[in-house]
Parts: sequence; structure tokens; C-alpha cells
Amino acid sequence: TSAEASGDWAGAAKRLEAAEAAYPAAGWISFYRAEILSRLRSPDALAHYRTALGKFVARADAAGEAEARIACGNAALDNGQRAEAWAEAPLAQAAARRTGDSLLIARALLFEGWLVQSTGERLGRGIRVLGEAAPLVFPGGPYAYKNGVLGGLAYVSYNLGRFEEARTHFSAQVALARENKDDATVVAAA
Repeated sequence: TSAEASGDWAGAAKRLEAAEAAYPAAGWISFYRAEILSRLRSPDALAHYRTALGKFVARADAAGEAEARIACGNAALDNGQRAEAWAEAPLAQAAARRTGDSLLIARALLFEGWLVQSTGERLGRGIRVLGEAAPLVFPGGPYAYKNGVLGGLAYVSYNLGRFEEARTHFSAQVALARENKDDATVVAAA
């Protein structure tokens, strides 16, 4: 039941709270605690993501910083803090670029693309960042990233009035979804 699942998450949050007390400088413990609090829809999740972010920055852990900035941005947007969410996007990208990890860079770019889709703001910027993410995830990247790029490009192109481009991206997304047996995306994008 959902109550049991919620209890499992709450128990995990308590265990991570104890681990965080035992290892106060460990950013990943704080990060995973924030992840669980986010799943529990706790209003404290954003504060815990910020705590993790501070720990990653203090340790010069660029990968942790990028992940925490993406998570802070998502949580901020969920809390109605648009300006903070937008502020995290370029900082997440800068941290990801310091790692040299192409998939983490793509993830940070996809985060900004998701902000564009979620807010309907900065559509031109959305085309640029999603276009920059595309060669990082095609052809060999994870399905979710490829789907995010194609779906984002389709959405943003459509909202910019570029209907032929949107149709091309939606068609590519449907083909990719069929190839990956993702019926929900096939229905949504078709």
C-alpha cells in the first residue's frame, strides 16, 4: 500500500538523518536524504538539497554540485520559486562542464530545457540548449535523455510556431519510443 511505501521512505529518511549526523561533511548523504524527502513531498526537501549543494561546493565536487543544482532547481520550481530555478540552470551546466562527463553535461542542459517547457519562458534558449544536448546523447546515450531532447525540441519548436520542425521532432520521438517499447510516449507524442 502507499502507506507502507511512505513508511519505508520515512524510515529511510530517518536512517539517512542518523548517517548525516555521523558524517556531517558527506554531501551525498545529504543529497539522498533530500531525494527521499522530495519523494515524501516534504517542504524541507529544498533546504536539504541546498545543504548538500553547500557540502559539494566546499569539497570542490563538481559532479555532486551539478546534481545538487539540478535538484535544487527542480525543487525550487515545485515550490513556485521560478527565479531560483532559472538561476540554478547555468550554474549546473558550469559544474557539469568542469567534470568533462558528457552525460552529466547533457543532463544539465536537459534540466534547462525542462524549465523552458515547464514555464513556457525563454523558448529560443530552449532550442539552443536542447540542440547542444543532442550530440551528447545521440546515438549512444540513455533512452530517457534522447526522449527528453526530442520531446523538448518538439515542444519548443511548436511553441515558436515552427510546425514542420516540431512535426519532425515528434516523429523522431515516436520512432524512438516504438524502438524502446515505450507505448505511453508513442501515444503522447503521436
